[in-house]
Amino acid sequence: MDLPLLNLPSSNQLISSLNECKKVEDKFRLLDALLSQLVYTNVIEAVKYLDKLRKINSFDLESKINFKYYWFKALIENQKYQYKKAYDSFAKAAKLSEEWSDLHVKAELFIDQAGTCVNLNKMDEAEGLIEGAKKMVRKNPSTVLNARIISREAFIQLHYANYPRAIDAFLKAEKIIKNLPNAEITHKDLFFLQIIQAGLGNLYEIIGDASKSISAYQNAIDLAEISEIKTRLSWLCLFVGKGYLGLSNVEKATVFFEKVLHIEDDDNALSRASAYANLGYLQFLQADFSVALSLFDKAEELFIEMGEKNSENLVSIEIWRGQIAWKNQDLKKAEFYLLHAYRMASKSSNYSRLSFICKELASYYAASSAFKLAYTYEKLHADFTATYVAELNQHKIWELEAKYDFERRKQEAELLILQANRLQLKALRAQMNPHFLYNALNSIQNYITSNDMTHAAKYLAKFAKLMRQSLEYSDVEVISLEKEIAFLENYLFINEKLRFADKMSYKIKVDDDIEEDLIGVPAMIVQPYLENAIEHGLRSKKEGFLNVYFHLFSEQCILCIIEDNGIGREKAMALQKENFKYQHHKSKGTLITEQRLRLLHKSLGSQPAVKIIDLKDEVTGIAKGTRVEVLIPIMDLDR
Repeated sequence: MDLPLLNLPSSNQLISSLNECKKVEDKFRLLDALLSQLVYTNVIEAVKYLDKLRKINSFDLESKINFKYYWFKALIENQKYQYKKAYDSFAKAAKLSEEWSDLHVKAELFIDQAGTCVNLNKMDEAEGLIEGAKKMVRKNPSTVLNARIISREAFIQLHYANYPRAIDAFLKAEKIIKNLPNAEITHKDLFFLQIIQAGLGNLYEIIGDASKSISAYQNAIDLAEISEIKTRLSWLCLFVGKGYLGLSNVEKATVFFEKVLHIEDDDNALSRASAYANLGYLQFLQADFSVALSLFDKAEELFIEMGEKNSENLVSIEIWRGQIAWKNQDLKKAEFYLLHAYRMASKSSNYSRLSFICKELASYYAASSAFKLAYTYEKLHADFTATYVAELNQHKIWELEAKYDFERRKQEAELLILQANRLQLKALRAQMNPHFLYNALNSIQNYITSNDMTHAAKYLAKFAKLMRQSLEYSDVEVISLEKEIAFLENYLFINEKLRFADKMSYKIKVDDDIEEDLIGVPAMIVQPYLENAIEHGLRSKKEGFLNVYFHLFSEQCILCIIEDNGIGREKAMALQKENFKYQHHKSKGTLITEQRLRLLHKSLGSQPAVKIIDLKDEVTGIAKGTRVEVLIPIMDLDR
């Protein structure tokens, strides 16, 4: 298959530069570039240079070094099939990534971490990581990261047996990577191309298309050999060999199984053991029993070294040994091996294998005239077959349920957002307090009647802009934080100048690390809380003050803190009971906004939080205001 060209320094060039390097910052940069290659091309060398990265002594770079160390460590462990270790290392890298603001770096980490979660069958975690990566990429687009996200989603769809979607996703991701400019191609991109082909090979194997499966795996092998990315090469050759074995092409199957044994860059004991076992089976088919038994012994030794004392592979070896003994007329050995296979298979409850073994034992005992035992095992064969068929049906049901559950979760999220949209319309109808509108317009009218046209024009323009913003944002669910703050500025300015005649002041502050124009939030989500603070806290104050602060709480949420120096909730409630006009002011906006937040947080898989704190003097206990903390979900902006 066609392969994009790499325009990167070779590992030898990077090593040469590293050996001549004196500055700590340059060493870190070169080790970063070198390890980005070696984790895919030479795991043994990667381990060596990972240790060099760990030993860089720099206070200024300490957090970056630790972050990169655990990330590369996780990638190496993943390449060595040590998925649980990789999972733990990724967790440490993810924790350290919180100090980084680069969305591309975080998204790339999430994508890599999702791959290990897929390998460990932690699909919910994988989906969550991919969703997080997608949000970051939407805020800061990247073609290559989008392709990697799609390829991970393909493996998730493959897990849920949604084969058409998986194929579409694999092919889409492949096309994007192949169309990247050569200057942008990295070793990781070639690795993703390889796993995409391997995923397609697995998919075609599952649906029973052996020819397409072999072709896809062969593409992955070609990629590995051309690009020197051989960390998965032994498995790929093993799968191709099994494909040819399924097609009864003994010659080609033998070629690929033997190839597994001579691969140096992928020292995987399990694939080598499997290759020995399959080569033994091929020799068994060709009636070369002595060679077959010798290969089975080598395979068994490796399987046992890896701790697979009762694995399915060892069960197969015992069955084949039993069949060889039977063909050699050594009936006692045949019985021994078949019974041993039966005991091992019983421990793993592999009903398909148990059914086959019982059929073999029934045939053996019938040939030995032990008819009672033959009947017993024939009956067991029938029982295990029935159980296996029921198990297959249950698995099909599970696949359908998994598909349904996956689609249901997506639909639920969409439905929750739709409900939030409807609540938004209700909120907008209750958004502006009629007293606010009346007072603002009345103040503008006073400027006009007193012939103060300068102030009248200025405040009328501000009021018109606020109304225009309110109507404009009623058509959208998500706006940028920048627009939300501009709306709040207008709202508070009109309150300060028109309604309270400079007896109220305010301040809006935003964290420096918040990119207001890139972050999306639910439209007009804060205004009802400001209105509440004004109506209940500041309305009866001579010098009211309102402080609004936006803080980046996490990658998913912004914390908005609204603090006033008002009369406090207790006195406000007392006034409501005593004063008729206060009794009729009930903020529907905050109630509906809290419902919106609850639905939006639920659709994003997090918990809503609106916290109200009474501020009191530490000595006297007298109320000195109210603090409201609103956790606002960060949402994707439509661009």
